[in-house]
Amino acid sequence: IELEQWIQAESVLLGQLRREPGDTVTLELLAYVFNQQGNWSGIIGVYRELLKITPQRTAHRIALAKALMVQGRKQQAIDILEFARRVDVSSGEEIDRLLADLYLAEQMPQEAAGCYARLIAMLDSPSAEDFYRLGLAYFQTGDLTSAEDTFILMRQANPTDFKAELYLGHVVTEAGRLAEAQAHYAAAVEKNPTSAEALVALAGLQIKTNRHADAAENLARAVALGDNRPQVHYNYILALMKGADGIRVGEALKAALAEHPSDEQLGRLLNRYVEQTVGESGQ
Repeated sequence: IELEQWIQAESVLLGQLRREPGDTVTLELLAYVFNQQGNWSGIIGVYRELLKITPQRTAHRIALAKALMVQGRKQQAIDILEFARRVDVSSGEEIDRLLADLYLAEQMPQEAAGCYARLIAMLDSPSAEDFYRLGLAYFQTGDLTSAEDTFILMRQANPTDFKAELYLGHVVTEAGRLAEAQAHYAAAVEKNPTSAEALVALAGLQIKTNRHADAAENLARAVALGDNRPQVHYNYILALMKGADGIRVGEALKAALAEHPSDEQLGRLLNRYVEQTVGESGQ
């Protein structure tokens, strides 16, 4: 193991287990070797065996859940962690964090919010990231009041983190408070001018409020920063068309279709642009 000769180490450890089946030290070493090899099926098998021998070991349940997560078997990981929390009430922070992340991944925001709220309550100094995850869970449940309160706490925990302003913008947009949303999105861009996500959010609101020239400039910046999604190109071109900027429309369409030649929305915009151009030239 010290020489990182994993295949040889695996062979030695399997031989040891044939002589001493159920030796927990050997099994734990074998799990380590499998981890170095990226053998997740092997890791899962080892920790299941360890739990037969030492069912009280919460650490083994957590390790098994993590291996299942890597393999995409999230519901099985949730079941194991929920059981671990029931039988070991002192398990605390690590299980709550893992469970909450899994709940969010499996689109179970109500359960995620419960875990994150419990986690924050037990911490002396919750981080901005802790508040972010709780706020995101509340937002996904539709509890806009709790989400807004939590993102405000996130901003207090780390005033420089642009995500607090970004998600406050999302929350108040959902609530129909567009003037406040504009201020939050602008603050997010100011705190992180290189965030394409913040620029796209601000531009989306500007399109809603008929500020097409401003939206076009922000979407151009987002594309330049690497946001190459078809929808971003579409909104950029649409904003240019609304602003009657024909030269830039043609250039933007050419660039977008070079990246996404089969996108239907962009194809419809091209047809619309051609019709407008032909119509104008015939006048």
